[in-house]
Amino acid sequence: MSDDWLLGDARQDRATQAILAAARQVLQDRGLERFTAEAVAAAAGCSRATLYRHVGGKRALLDALLTASGAEIAREVLARVGDRTGPERVVAGFTAALERVRSDPPITTFLRRSVATDVELGRAADLTALASRITGVEDPAALTLVYRTFLSLVLWPLADTDHERAVIERLAAGLPVGAQPPDRRSET
Repeated sequence: MSDDWLLGDARQDRATQAILAAARQVLQDRGLERFTAEAVAAAAGCSRATLYRHVGGKRALLDALLTASGAEIAREVLARVGDRTGPERVVAGFTAALERVRSDPPITTFLRRSVATDVELGRAADLTALASRITGVEDPAALTLVYRTFLSLVLWPLADTDHERAVIERLAAGLPVGAQPPDRRSET
């Protein structure tokens, strides 16, 4: 059997995954300013038509990368959070997510640019839903506070990690959180 990603039963899924992997690499290597659909197609070894058919243009690629990275980060963070509840879950989820996002230069770069231009964060509803799954917070106003505080700490970290943790703990203490962890059957 050939290793060509365009062959086989799961052609659409394999093509999409190969294109997204190439897009992630292009974003990491070239940065957001030099990220193009043409560069991604070349890195994936496909035509622009194939790229557009499977994923879409630059905006769709960036949205797909953010969604895929968010889902991957959420899986990892949820595994670390376990069955914690209440403020303990908020602190554990928040700190684990900060650590994971900060260790991902393409995502951090993307978030910096998105916040600065307020262009690509139209997917804030998706990211807020991830924040709810991770922290157990359901109240919309509280989730906005969690989401925006998280972004501010990703983009403007406190130099003292103990102080940062104290800030997160203070935030968690004031949030309306449920006693039960979120339903884990809906994880992606």
